[in-house]
Amino acid sequence: MATKAAILTSQQEAVIAAMCEGLNQREAADRAEVAKETVTRWLKGDALFIATLNTRRRELWEAQAERLGKLRGRALDVLDAALDASVPDYQYRAAVAILRAIPITEKPTGTEDSELVEAEITAAKRDAMLAGMLAR
Repeated sequence: MATKAAILTSQQEAVIAAMCEGLNQREAADRAEVAKETVTRWLKGDALFIATLNTRRRELWEAQAERLGKLRGRALDVLDAALDASVPDYQYRAAVAILRAIPITEKPTGTEDSELVEAEITAAKRDAMLAGMLAR
């Protein structure tokens, strides 16, 4: 039996890009011209969509962390100069903001392998079904 090709649609790619830009589900759905419920369905049951979103979020986080790391030295230089001389307030504030952002709180997590995501989805559905049967 042939399996469906593991390729995202252009709408799914658009939603992933929008969500990586910080848009919420509804905004991402609007940009991709799909219903919010469609995005919800993808987020709950499309293993390739979930794995790709997780991968892109991690890649974005890593790129931003690297960029912040490169700014750290310049920010420290500004603070160092501020100790010895009068430095415009905006430079000082920018340096402090960068330094506060350095300890990045949480690296995004999530399974990036669509087959493992599919197994997680199946297990969650099974657990929900069993919980419903036990609740009766």
